[in-house]
Amino acid sequence: MNLFKKFISLFFKYPVLSAGFLIFISLLGIFAPIIAPYDPYIADTRARLQPPGVISGKYNLQNYDLIKSEDQINQKPRWEQLLDLENSNKEKKIIPKNSKGTIKFQLGPNSSFVDVNRNGNYLDEIVFDDFSNCLGLSQNECPKPNLKYTKIYKKDSTGYIDFIAEEEIIDYKNDIISLDLSVIREDTKKWPWWPSGLYLLGTDTIGRDYFSRLIYGARWNLTLMLITGIIGSLIGSSLGIIAGWNAFRPKYRWVIDEVIQRIVDITSVIPILLIATAWFKRNIKRTFQDVRTQVSRLNTFVQEHIVGMNIVQLFSRELDEFNLFKNLNSLHRDAHIKTVLYFSIFLPIVDVF
Repeated sequence: MNLFKKFISLFFKYPVLSAGFLIFISLLGIFAPIIAPYDPYIADTRARLQPPGVISGKYNLQNYDLIKSEDQINQKPRWEQLLDLENSNKEKKIIPKNSKGTIKFQLGPNSSFVDVNRNGNYLDEIVFDDFSNCLGLSQNECPKPNLKYTKIYKKDSTGYIDFIAEEEIIDYKNDIISLDLSVIREDTKKWPWWPSGLYLLGTDTIGRDYFSRLIYGARWNLTLMLITGIIGSLIGSSLGIIAGWNAFRPKYRWVIDEVIQRIVDITSVIPILLIATAWFKRNIKRTFQDVRTQVSRLNTFVQEHIVGMNIVQLFSRELDEFNLFKNLNSLHRDAHIKTVLYFSIFLPIVDVF
């Protein structure tokens, strides 16, 4: 605490430091599009609320079948597949020990793998997911194939993991695997050379870069300060010129000066900021409650229709439910716009008064 007080006291003791800090913030705001490494408006929800440093989201490759039999490809009923397993005469497919193979999966065009440890070895980020792989099975039945991963890479929107089987992989026995992979969204970066997953100040609640948003925030604050200063100077100068010009003129033109003086006195005596704060508090509370209500309605609608998708399709209600979703989404948008409206009115009042 003492160190913090000493640091703050330097700005009072040496005004040049305060001036330098303001110039530095102004430059950050002006050159924000060049300095910010990430787009401040694009988020990666897989990497939300992360501390500063190299971060990543999790991509869950769940229940990947290393051996796809013809029955599985043709979607043969499960009970028939189980009957075939009991047939000792039917040959089972296997992956021999020490043989090579590749796990292929859809990764997405905007995602890439992240080397969180920064040791150049992306294979360290492959973690076996026991929970997904053993879901619904006892510990004795849980399949866990013994694989040695040799390479992980991406081509277009497809991910690949090369492996060597260190044991014999048998169909329906130990050919199911679930993995957690470290990935990050790449289209949020503004600089192609910026290291993947490096966030200097971490991420916010929806996965946006704090550092980039701080710089852009300084830009908007600087713009607001300039606009407020210019408007205030124009109004004050205009009123001063009018009052001075008519102060000692005949035919009661001094009344103009008196009216302007009384308006200034009223604004100085009446606590306009307190009144504006009370108004803002009352309205923003109601608006925030409306936003939370609309978010709840939207989440409930999505959850119900994901679970009951078959019912919607059975009664051919796709178009009607889509229109209902658009209506809910519009209400959600309008609720957020109201919050922006109240902030846009209140913040300039705070800057002026």
